[in-house]
Amino acid sequence: MKKAYYLLTIMLVIGFVVGGCRPNKEVTINKDSPQISRVAAWGTVEEKQQLSSLLNVYMAENPDFLVSLEMSPRLKDKEDDTDSRIDGYLPGYEQRILILIEAKDAPDVLLVPEERFGYYANRNAFLALNQFGFDEEKKHPSLSVNGVLYGIPHRKPGIAWAVYAGTKHPQEAVKLMVYLAKNAGLN
Repeated sequence: MKKAYYLLTIMLVIGFVVGGCRPNKEVTINKDSPQISRVAAWGTVEEKQQLSSLLNVYMAENPDFLVSLEMSPRLKDKEDDTDSRIDGYLPGYEQRILILIEAKDAPDVLLVPEERFGYYANRNAFLALNQFGFDEEKKHPSLSVNGVLYGIPHRKPGIAWAVYAGTKHPQEAVKLMVYLAKNAGLN
């Protein structure tokens, strides 16, 4: 029995050493390949299907872009059909978004409760939209901080779209955000 144990241990060690010593495969990126943008949102299964369909239309109209939807389930209060929020905070969804922002790997376009925009903007998590010609901060004070606009309202009240400040493709992310703001939530 001891021999089998030692033999198994030696085989595992050799396997780890040999497996760990393989040369890294070089990854080449085709410059003609489409750019990938990530969108984060929360919602029901039906809302996910609607948003997926909308993003498919966007990708058909913009073949140089691939969009990946990162959808979190929407938690509902039992008495009514509203989101389960704690002082505007959406448990689960926002926890994930905050971790990704801290890791500097957040999705390019995010859906966020309006009452939380100040929290994110004060942490420089969102891209300032004024530099892209937006001047609607007076129309949407809840999406602005110190006269700087950080989001565009969703068609549903109380939520809005924003662009992650660390996006590698800000122009494209803003274009996608505007498209979502105009079209998402149409039932």
